[in-house]
Amino acid sequence: MYEVALSILKKIDEKGFQAYIVGGYSRDKYMKRKSNDIDICTNAKVDDLVKIFKDVDTRYKNYGNVIVTEEGYKYQITTFRQEKYKKNRNDMDVKFLSELKDDLFRRDFIMNTLCIDKDGKYIDLMNARSDIDNKVITLIGSIDRLKDDPLRILRALRFVSELKFELDPQLEEGIKEYSYLVSKLSKAKISKEIKRIDKKIIDKYLNNDIININEMSDNNDE
Repeated sequence: MYEVALSILKKIDEKGFQAYIVGGYSRDKYMKRKSNDIDICTNAKVDDLVKIFKDVDTRYKNYGNVIVTEEGYKYQITTFRQEKYKKNRNDMDVKFLSELKDDLFRRDFIMNTLCIDKDGKYIDLMNARSDIDNKVITLIGSIDRLKDDPLRILRALRFVSELKFELDPQLEEGIKEYSYLVSKLSKAKISKEIKRIDKKIIDKYLNNDIININEMSDNNDE
């Protein structure tokens, strides 16, 4: 799957665009953890990607996102973009960008900004490897970004549980301040994350009076 992803990057590069593997896969590869979830970011637009690849799902083209199928594998490819939330995570304006670093600022945590280029080399514009080496989770931007998308709270706690990382002090305070916003997420999203978080971490950071943690963690069908 990884080699196929690199071939996708090369195909995009051959057409004069930039493309990188970004996020969890790059982080996990650096940590020597297994992962099969590969996301790709690029300055190519949807119309460009449709011309480069044969099997392209464009249902989310308004967000600059397509699903490309190559050699039986599916890859999410997203145009560099900036997101501006209106009322919640499902209501946002998107502005397409040309530079990788500008795209990285929209991501959740520093450790998830690590990229891999077409030659398999790490591209680390925001010192992601430093956070990974130090086992710390640092929010990109101010804690107000937790208000824009409360799912970041659950993702942070999942990473604490799964990676055994620590929360950056600012992020920890932000989670304590805005944990009540988790209740505004859909039951499906809460359930998906909660079942992967250690109960001790849930008890420390989330209020059982706000969401029925036991019900969410037991109900995997939501």
